Amino acid sequence: MLQHTTRYPESKDRLEPIGVILFATVMGMSSLQIVVESAKVALGERPHVTVDAFTAVCLGATLVLKALLYRYCERVATRCRSGAVAAYAEDHFNDVVTNAVSVVAVVVAVQVPSLWQIDAVAAIVLAAWIIKSWADTGAEQISFLTGATAPPHFLNLCTFIAFNHSEHVMKVDTVRAYHFGSKFLVELDIVLPEGMPLKSTHDIGEALQMKLEALDDVQRAFVHMDYEWEHAPEHRSLTRNVGKRD
Repeated sequence: MLQHTTRYPESKDRLEPIGVILFATVMGMSSLQIVVESAKVALGERPHVTVDAFTAVCLGATLVLKALLYRYCERVATRCRSGAVAAYAEDHFNDVVTNAVSVVAVVVAVQVPSLWQIDAVAAIVLAAWIIKSWADTGAEQISFLTGATAPPHFLNLCTFIAFNHSEHVMKVDTVRAYHFGSKFLVELDIVLPEGMPLKSTHDIGEALQMKLEALDDVQRAFVHMDYEWEHAPEHRSLTRNVGKRD
């Protein structure tokens, strides 16, 4: 355990979005191959397509199983806030949609011989939809890895918690929250009375840090205590200033 915290002091949580990006890439490339093969079928000669009872049972069982797995993974992803499990849920949902549409397309192709190409066309449309879906998922995970800012409502929540944390907090000078993997890293600057003892300022700041890190969306929180706010920002990056206590 000590070796793990020494080599990875901020944990390995960012491996999760990396895994989702790799998974999205594989799914996108697989779907692109489906587009190519389906286009060849649509432009070629009519294939011999049949649907027997065993095939119908397998397709139906697959639809039911995938639907159950989708609901289960969705609940786990919501409860555990796991991007990897959310990716599994999306994959199962895509399978439900594609299998359902594929069943309809095959039945139409078999029952109406003049529309035999609908099977290949449906496969192309579904594969294109899957590529778009996984591209959006991959882009979202990339934003998590590159430190995209938290949404305004989360910044407002952090500001509210800090401002109401203690009656001694005169001002919340800076609030920053950005992705550190799937969760946020929070930086707060609060202003306390100039003559307050070091022990008191430490206790206020530490308690605020623990309160912020108790939030489900927060990976780490850093609280900086100051006695004035009319100075240049300590960091070169942009800051977000908020009002002071009257």
